Amino acid sequence: MNPSAEAAIRLWRTALAEGRKPSEAEIAEVREAMAQQHWQLDASHRTATRLTDVPLALASFTKSFVSANAADAAMSTGISGIMINVGGDIVLRGDAKQVIDIADPLASAENELPLDRISVHDRVVATSGSYRRSLEQLSSQLSGSAQSSRLSHIVDPRAVQSTGHILSSTVIAPNAETAGALATAFSVLSEQESAELARQIPGVDYLLVTSEGRRVSSLGWAGYQLPGLRAVAYAPSAPKAAKVSTAAGMWNPAYELAIGIEMPLPTDARYRRPYVAVWVEDADHFPIRSIALWTQSPRYIPELKAWYRDDQIRNLSEGTDLSRTISSATRPAGHYTVTWDGKDNEGKPVKAGKYTVMIEATREHGTYQLERREMNFTAQAEKIDIPAGKELGAVTFDYRKR
Repeated sequence: MNPSAEAAIRLWRTALAEGRKPSEAEIAEVREAMAQQHWQLDASHRTATRLTDVPLALASFTKSFVSANAADAAMSTGISGIMINVGGDIVLRGDAKQVIDIADPLASAENELPLDRISVHDRVVATSGSYRRSLEQLSSQLSGSAQSSRLSHIVDPRAVQSTGHILSSTVIAPNAETAGALATAFSVLSEQESAELARQIPGVDYLLVTSEGRRVSSLGWAGYQLPGLRAVAYAPSAPKAAKVSTAAGMWNPAYELAIGIEMPLPTDARYRRPYVAVWVEDADHFPIRSIALWTQSPRYIPELKAWYRDDQIRNLSEGTDLSRTISSATRPAGHYTVTWDGKDNEGKPVKAGKYTVMIEATREHGTYQLERREMNFTAQAEKIDIPAGKELGAVTFDYRKR
């Protein structure tokens, strides 16, 4: 990892804002600037002297450092174990053992099945990738195609070029600094370079997803996998016109509910990401399906008052915990989609008819928003647009054919 890669990122952003790609001369100039020594450290006097004006971005480094120190500080109080999830990077210390879902970078919705599921103890899991964020969208004139293409926000400092050959890199390592650094590095290096680097560092395993959708993993990755989510290969038969059959009175499987959620770009430095819950209630106001739950600290989950109350009722009835920990690339502001396939929390199809779709958002030291809309799910397309509120941007409920 090279923190001076921020200079390359700024070059690309500036050029794209002007509707062009950086010139070879600009790239050469930035590459030379990045190669310099930027700071001089004096350990005896505890000083740091800046030698260049090249911008440095330490976000990834500092996230790993802060996560590790927070876990160590917690363990020093005498607790037996702790799990911390900071922006998709997960630190486990002591006796804590956690089942972790690895986000699928090719999934069209946030709540689709994970790419993989692993069980981890006393390790750190970090994920980086180009699938959640991009530098800019290139116009068709720049990309040379009818469709626009996205440029990864991860830049190879050696070439001053945006990468894209690796969609997702997940690393398991003994410490946060190593896991975080390698997750980013593996998004830049070739598959062979990543394998060679991993072999040189004890206790490191990884899972990569290439731009073609191939999975590439270290030999030790299988030791963390849980059964039930293994990738399989098959040869599909010739396509045939399929007729969807549905039991009378049941949800039509040819339809789904797509929920679009706009997460506004923060303008306040003190902004805390809101906690968000999306779920469905039946005619008796019983929560039949929790579609999404985006949280950070369990301490503030009860602040999602409506969802928490419903889930307490559901838990008394079903006796199951629906929450999951997921490792993924950092979620930025922007548009997100979750879907409901017409199944309840146990995976069983529900009856066709009227249900209430709920979305709730609350923020630490912030405001609160609750939206509820009754919809009729009887294989007749319906769309509801909800304008931006106190915490969320525009929300869309779209009952549609798949």
